[in-house]
Amino acid sequence: PEYAKANYKMFKKANGLSTIFGMLNFTFKELDRNQDDVIDDEKSTFVINKMANYTGIKENLAYFERNSVEINKAIVIFNILDKLFESVGDKNLVPMPSFFQYLSKKRSINVIVQLFLIENHDLSKVIMSFIHKNFNCYFSTSGFINNGIIEMLVMNLHTKSGKKALKIIESFNEFVKDYNDDLNYENMITPEERCALDKIDFENQVNIKSSLLLRFLPVSLLDILMIENNKIFLDVYRHDNMQNEYIIWNSDLRNHLLQKIRGHFEA
Repeated sequence: PEYAKANYKMFKKANGLSTIFGMLNFTFKELDRNQDDVIDDEKSTFVINKMANYTGIKENLAYFERNSVEINKAIVIFNILDKLFESVGDKNLVPMPSFFQYLSKKRSINVIVQLFLIENHDLSKVIMSFIHKNFNCYFSTSGFINNGIIEMLVMNLHTKSGKKALKIIESFNEFVKDYNDDLNYENMITPEERCALDKIDFENQVNIKSSLLLRFLPVSLLDILMIENNKIFLDVYRHDNMQNEYIIWNSDLRNHLLQKIRGHFEA
C-alpha cells in the first residue's frame, strides 16, 4: 500500500491522469471506420496484452481478439482509471479528491459519454461498469445528467448490457429529482396514459414523475419498472410484440425510440 501511494503521488505530479485520459480522444477514430479493424499487428497485440496484464483483468483478453487497437486501448485505459479510483478513498468527501474532480469536469464527462456514440458493445460494457462503480454520488451524477448519458443508457437497454444500464439509471435517480422539472407533464401524456396513471398507487405516481426514463417510455411501461423487478421490466422492453389492455409495446416502437435518440445526437 505504501508503494502504491508513492506511485500515485508521482503519477499525479507527472500529470499522468491528463495524459492517459487524453488518449481516449484517439478512440473517436472508430467513427470514421467503414469496417471492423481488428488487431493484425503483432507488436500492437503484444503491447496491449502487456497493458491488460497490468490491470489484472483477464476477461479483456477476449475483447482484444475482436476489436481494433484504439478500442482495446480505451478498454485498458478505463481499467487503469478504475485502479486509480481504488486509491482515491471516499468520493463523497468535501472537497472532492483532485483525481475525482478532474473526471467530474464537464470536458471529461463529455468524452466519457460521447464514447457511447461508437456503439461498440465491449467498450460500452466497460464504460458502464466504470460509471456504475465510481460515479455514485450526488456531485458526479449531477454532471452526467445533462450530457446525454441517459440517452446513451436507454440505447443500451435492449442489449446484453441492459441490466447494467438500468442499474446506472436507477442509481442516478437516487440523487437527481429535478430532471423533469421542465416538462409539461399533463400535456405530454396521452389520455390513455393519464387514465393508466390514475390507477397507479400514489407513491408510484411520484416515482414515475421523477423517473429519468419518463421522457422516453410510456407510463404503463414505467409502472412495470416500479412494481416489478428489473428483469421483468427488461423482458417487456425487449419484447417484439407486447399487447394487452394495460400496455402496448413492440419492436417498432423501440426502434422508433432508438432512431429518435440517434437523430438527436447526429443533429
